This record gives sequence, C-alpha cells and structure tokens, in this order.
Amino acid sequence: MSRVSSDAEVLNQLIGLHYYHEPITLDATWGRGAIWRGCPYQPTTRFDQRPMPGTDVVGDWQDLPRLFGPSSFQLVVWDPPHQTDGGATALGSGVGAWAEAYGTADSALRGYNNITHLYAGFLEAARQVLVGDGMLLAKVADMVHQSVQQLQAVDLVVAARAAGWTVCEMVPKMRRPTPNDPRWRRQFHIRKAWSYWICAHPGPRCPAVGVALVVACRAPRCTRYFAAERSTAEYCSDTCRSRAREHRNRTLSSSVAQVPSVRKGPSGKVVWP
Repeated sequence: MSRVSSDAEVLNQLIGLHYYHEPITLDATWGRGAIWRGCPYQPTTRFDQRPMPGTDVVGDWQDLPRLFGPSSFQLVVWDPPHQTDGGATALGSGVGAWAEAYGTADSALRGYNNITHLYAGFLEAARQVLVGDGMLLAKVADMVHQSVQQLQAVDLVVAARAAGWTVCEMVPKMRRPTPNDPRWRRQFHIRKAWSYWICAHPGPRCPAVGVALVVACRAPRCTRYFAAERSTAEYCSDTCRSRAREHRNRTLSSSVAQVPSVRKGPSGKVVWP
C-alpha cells in the first residue's frame, strides 16, 4: 500500500462506523494532540503523564480507574510510545528529539525489547473506565530492536483477545518513509512506513452501528432506497425532488389560505373576526 493517510482520517472512519453521535472520549496519551488535527471528532478529556499544553488531567495510565471511575467514557484512544531503549534522540529534549513529542524517555521503556509489557495493565485500566459497549482505539507501530523484528501491533491483538476483548479492526496508517541513516552499512528488515490503528471492545461483540450506504427517499409516496452520493441527499431522482417541492408549495398555500382576515378597529388596533 502506497497511499499516505493521516491519523485524523482513520479516526474519523473508525468512530463514524461505531457511533451515530460524537462519543464521550478520553485521549489517554494527549501529547500535543497531533492525531486529532483535521478530525471532525475531538476528545472530551485530554490525559497525559506529562503536563503538556492543552492537557486536562495529568497522571499515570494505571490510575485511570481511580481518576475517572467506572463507565466514564464511550471511547478511549491510546497512542503509546512505539520505541524502547532508544538512543540520544529518544532520550534528549529540544528540536528534533523524540522524548517530548513521543514520550520515549519514559523509564518504563528502558531495558525492554518491545512495549508489550504495557498492554495488560493498560487494557485492564481502559476496561474499567469504558462503558460495556465502549471502544478502544490504539495506535501501535512495529519496530526492530537489536536486529529482531518486534511485531508490537500483532502482540496487542493477541493480548486483547486473551483478555476477553473483541478486536474488530486493524487499519494501517501510512506515512512517507524516512531516509536511511548514512552511518548504516547493511539493511536486514524493510523500513517501516506504517503503523496500525487497532479497534477493540471490552465485550464479546462489536457494537458498531455502521454507515448507511443507502437511504430512503423522502419524497411523498416514494418508497425507494438509493445510494446517496452526498450525506445531505434526500431524493432518489429529479422527479421525486420536483414532487417534494410541489407538495411543500401546496402545503404552504393551504396554510396561507387558512389564515383569517383581519381588520382594524377605531383605535387602530387589530380586530380578529
């Protein structure tokens, strides 16, 4: 797949498939809110381990049940750091460093080959603050550590299913690949230009409401369904559109005709018959 996509685009599609309305949403890894830019949906509560600009609540992921209580949210979004044991770029700060943008300097990431040790704790915390038919959207990327491929997205699916979650989507999010480091001398794995948005539910089934591919024509006496090219489409044909317009005009004319005539009395006040 070569198409470049955005986090906002994937979020919009996944949330739209599951809700008729904007859900009560916890962004559990707010950072700077980059994943929401351009998305018509926005988080209700912005949570982060660091006091980043725009953050509503600062705390640890494991404290979510204590901070918010059971069934507080319909949707939890999680975008954890995708790299462990990073070098100077991952630990440093300032322009070009990852620590501030992606949280890669977290001590919980040091000494591990991947981030899978975070999964069990976060899944349990998310389950406790979600409603029974709620949803978790987690963004995870694979990585290579010590020349070994770490399939972190697959591991999250496996961990979620083992904990009783229903995984209904695993959507790749594409970006432009970064250039090779000039210090490298040999390549053993394909450069990663993608991550995955994984959609999971704490119950035994996916409660998605879906997106209507056909809608009912609203013209009088028309019972047809049609594939709407626009979300605002109401009529299946120009004939039905004209029929609906004529019906509105007749209804309006009838309403005007029923308005009683008025006259003014000697004082100039309106006198109804």
